[in-house]
Amino acid sequence: MNKITISILASLTFFFLVQIIWGSSLPLTEDEAYYWVWSKQLDLGYFDHPPMIAYQIAAGCAIFGDTELGVRIFPILLGVGSYGLLAWSAKDKP
Repeated sequence: MNKITISILASLTFFFLVQIIWGSSLPLTEDEAYYWVWSKQLDLGYFDHPPMIAYQIAAGCAIFGDTELGVRIFPILLGVGSYGLLAWSAKDKP
């Protein structure tokens, strides 16, 4: 692996750890609490949103319980994955 790849992986790891710490310690926002309520009654759609966030929260709460981290784990993972794909696509290719 070259230096750029290592720095990208180090940055993503740091970002992931910070997000996990913040995500497990900060209280839920109003929107997150509203989506958590949706996750208790899964459906194919809701008044103003498609259902994927409710499915993500339900899966996270199944793993980590009804905690802040349970509500936020899959959005954190998907966010870090998106940043990783963006960094990978932006680096120079030979």
